[in-house]
This record gives sequence, structure tokens and C-alpha cells, in this order.
Amino acid sequence: MKRYEEYEATELQALSDDQIVALIELEIAYAGIRPVFKMDPPSLEDVHITPTVTAYKVGERYFQNEDDAIEVARKTFFKLDYDYQGAGYDYKWLEPVLDTDVSKCIYYHKEDVMRVKEALTDNNRKREEFEKQNKEYNEFLKTTTAIRQEVWSTVNEARKVVAEIEHAKLIFQKHLGLAEGNEDIAKNFFRAAYKGRQDIIDAVLPQETAVEPIVDSESQPEAQGAIE
Repeated sequence: MKRYEEYEATELQALSDDQIVALIELEIAYAGIRPVFKMDPPSLEDVHITPTVTAYKVGERYFQNEDDAIEVARKTFFKLDYDYQGAGYDYKWLEPVLDTDVSKCIYYHKEDVMRVKEALTDNNRKREEFEKQNKEYNEFLKTTTAIRQEVWSTVNEARKVVAEIEHAKLIFQKHLGLAEGNEDIAKNFFRAAYKGRQDIIDAVLPQETAVEPIVDSESQPEAQGAIE
């Protein structure tokens, strides 16, 4: 159960997308957040009814005949109004209705709606369940955004570093060729090219190990005697 910050850069850059998702899920678990899974849209029953009843709307009134609607729209009519927060409901007056546009609307036959009522009810239930689940999923995504961004940022940085190192190795091999195989000269070329990037230098250049001095065991007593 290795967490993302415990990986070396070379390990992170080699992970698949599925493995990275698993790391994100692990961080979500550590954060104590309940996972919410995305729900596919429900399959709704096709009720096979279409709106065919035409009406013409004027304000809040509906007419089957367009000429009737136009005639009403030309007349002045009123609605009741009152001062809700002041004089109160008992003191009403007539307020002119200014919206006299005629708009065409199409509706269903009542008989058609009642015939497929059960299917429509089931479809509405499925929609409500999906919308509720989808809302919870979107909230989950919002809550875990910072975690996903942090993990992916770390992975992308690791990929960048590893790519830089691999490129730098090719540069060193080129310097080695230019130096006709002289490793010391090639190292000098490389250090000059990557000055300020000690991390790249340390990752690419062969590490020099200190050589332990060879001591002749047979001469040790004589040396000790000489000291005495």
C-alpha cells in the first residue's frame, strides 16, 4: 500500500493510467471521503405520443382559434393586484396587463397522456434517481479535485524529470564521441552544458568511487616496529 509520494520518479513515470487512478483512490480513502460512482443515464421507455393540440396564448389565457386570441390581445384587460408588504391583501386594485402578445403552443391530448401514465411515471422516477446520483457524483468530483490534481501533477513532474534525464544521457554520449572517447573531457563538456542542473549531472555522469589504499599485510609488523 505504497502512496504516491513514496515512489521514485522512475517508478511514477512507468505507471499506467489505471495505476495512477488507483493511487488517487488510495489518497481519497486516506482523506476519509466516501466514493461516489458515476451512474449511466437511465434507459427510458418510449411512450410513442406526440403533442398535436394547438393553442394560442395571450397572457395566461389559451384559445383554440388564433383569431380569437388576436381579438383578445387587442383589448385592454386587467389583473388584481395589492400591496403585499404594505396595505395588505384586503385592499386590491386593477393592474393593466401589458403582455398582449399571441404565442402559438402545442400540447398533448389528455387521453394520450392517461394511456401511458404508468410508463411516464416510471420514466420520471428513473430521471429523479439519475439526477440525484449525478448531483452527488459532481459534488464528489468537486471535493476530490485537489487530490486528483496533486497526484497527476506529481506524476507529470516525474515523467518530465525522467524524460530530461534520458535526453541528457544521449547528450553525454554525443559529448563522449566528440571527445573521441576521453571520458574526462566528455564530463567537462557535459558539466558545462548542464551547469545549474546538478540533479541531471548526478543522474547521468558515472559516479566516481573513492579507491581504498592497498596496505601490504606483511609490512604491517615492520611498520608497527618502526613506530615503536
